Amino acid sequence: GNTVSNEQEGFVYSEGNISTDLNSFTNKGNSSVFADGKLDITAAEVENDDSILFSGEGMFITANNVKNTHNSLINSYGDIDITATNEVLNQSSNIESEGSISITADTLTNEKEIFITDWTITYENIAYGIPHLQQKNYYSATRRFLRTIYTGTIVEETDTAKIFADGDICIN
Repeated sequence: GNTVSNEQEGFVYSEGNISTDLNSFTNKGNSSVFADGKLDITAAEVENDDSILFSGEGMFITANNVKNTHNSLINSYGDIDITATNEVLNQSSNIESEGSISITADTLTNEKEIFITDWTITYENIAYGIPHLQQKNYYSATRRFLRTIYTGTIVEETDTAKIFADGDICIN
């Protein structure tokens, strides 16, 4: 099948429009696809990994699956329309539009790639005196106990996944 693989700091640029109709479209390894006009990508699988897809006028992505991962950017000065039969995965990456964004997919996942938490557990011995009441049959005492303190910590995390638009956002 027909594929486009723009990799290892590859650069595709058009002062006009860019249009594809493929089985697979891959943009990865700090690569860029820039269209001053519209960017129209139709492919069974679209992968933007550690790279940039940009359009000056509007962007249309149609695929079975769209993956925008590892600090990637899908950006347009115009509207962005992403249609996926199955899944749109935006993982530790951004989808940004100065216009509106429309995403239609069976599943939309917008998440950090890595978010690992853990507990730090510390202990504190506590003792304090209970005062004598100066009454008959009362005595002084000391209350002692061990306090367990759980503090949640983030062990490792990647950048936040963001979808934002100056206009409307429509998710179907």
